[in-house]
Amino acid sequence: MYIAQMNENTIVKIDHYRHWFKNVPDDETLARRGFKKVNKFLPHDNLTQKLQSTTPFVDGNFVTTVEVVNLTADEITANKASSLSQIRSQRNKLLSDTDWSQVSDSTANKSAYAVYRTELRNVPQTIGDADPRTWDSWPSLSLEGASAGG
Repeated sequence: MYIAQMNENTIVKIDHYRHWFKNVPDDETLARRGFKKVNKFLPHDNLTQKLQSTTPFVDGNFVTTVEVVNLTADEITANKASSLSQIRSQRNKLLSDTDWSQVSDSTANKSAYAVYRTELRNVPQTIGDADPRTWDSWPSLSLEGASAGG
């Protein structure tokens, strides 16, 4: 936990609590000794906003060291592309993990695996216009009535 040493309402120094205390101090001890907890997080929408370091400022009982800023259109586009790339990479791994099911001497339920693998290949089209950063609807392999081995 980071805390700020205060001189009235002026921030003197920010450091880990162990710089001044052996054990984690409670709120009462901090206030009595002239410290405030440091807040390095603010609620924000990860899809459209990010946290950016800023000059520390007193915010009630805390010292805050970040501010919320909107992502640029280019940053949003790059984040979506990165997410889609990660999804494709995961999809390719899942396909690779089931390659064995399609070899000629496999005793797997080939039709069930074929359906699953087709659904995996269609993942980018399945996402469509949805934001890939929020997508998590992976296809599942259905072997109802059959075992994975045949």
